[in-house]
Amino acid sequence: MAYDMTNMKIDSQDTPVVMGVEVAKDMTPKYPYGLELKFDADTLEKLGLDDCAVGDQYYIVAKAKVVSTNESESEGGNESKCVCMQITKMKVDHAVGIAKDDEYASKEDAEQGLLNQAKDIMTGKGY
Repeated sequence: MAYDMTNMKIDSQDTPVVMGVEVAKDMTPKYPYGLELKFDADTLEKLGLDDCAVGDQYYIVAKAKVVSTNESESEGGNESKCVCMQITKMKVDHAVGIAKDDEYASKEDAEQGLLNQAKDIMTGKGY
């Protein structure tokens, strides 16, 4: 069974408008707030990440617990929904190293292999 990753990049149609003027493309975030992970020195050590460089890409497998949910509606019919998840376990693998592994024929195969590993981890079959 294939497990597809969802591209979380903000669509250009979602570009914010302030006072009737569209915000310049280079001033808008590429991804939604809350999707950025920041690791301190202790966390980097735990994950074995000692040589990260700007532009490097990594694959992340994580287990998270929902710690809060919120739904609201305000005057004018504006609705919002929010779920807060706390990551409790995580594995991080360097994308380049995995994609070059002889086990995989292509980057897509490497991604599929990682997604299959993630499924095994989540179902208790791996790691």
